Amino acid sequence: MERPVEWIKGVHVGPHVSRQKIADELNELCLALFDGWCERRCVIPLAYLLHVWPIVDATQRSFKRLRDNLRDLECWHLNDLSDEDSGRIRYLLGVLSQQTGSVVSTSTN
Repeated sequence: MERPVEWIKGVHVGPHVSRQKIADELNELCLALFDGWCERRCVIPLAYLLHVWPIVDATQRSFKRLRDNLRDLECWHLNDLSDEDSGRIRYLLGVLSQQTGSVVSTSTN
């Protein structure tokens, strides 16, 4: 899964990477979403994100909660997201699916 260059520093996600490093990267990516949504006053996406972020403990449960909320946001409010938002969310879902052992479904318009 390729990630655009402008996105954070890029921790390689694999079995040798600590959960805390992955949580730190997820927090940074969510911060980018948060900043953009605050700037554009996107209240609905902010509400979804703020229910599960920031990640304070690098547990499977935290990762699943973030994954589930981002999936719901993408499913029910796709029109509230920019193309860049959708790309970031898809990347986040990919990382989260690796951590939670779930499959990422592709959304349809």
